[in-house]
Amino acid sequence: IIIVFIVLFLGYIFQTIFRFSKRDWMMVVSSIVIGLVIPMLINNWIL
Repeated sequence: IIIVFIVLFLGYIFQTIFRFSKRDWMMVVSSIVIGLVIPMLINNWIL
């Protein structure tokens, strides 16, 4: 849950201060989540 709050807070900062578009930010967050979830799924299914 702490990680979710950190990601939401960083998203707010990047969108307000650095003026990133929402589409670009969603692409970045989605790729990070996929990069973290796929190895976890592989480890859980193989073991």
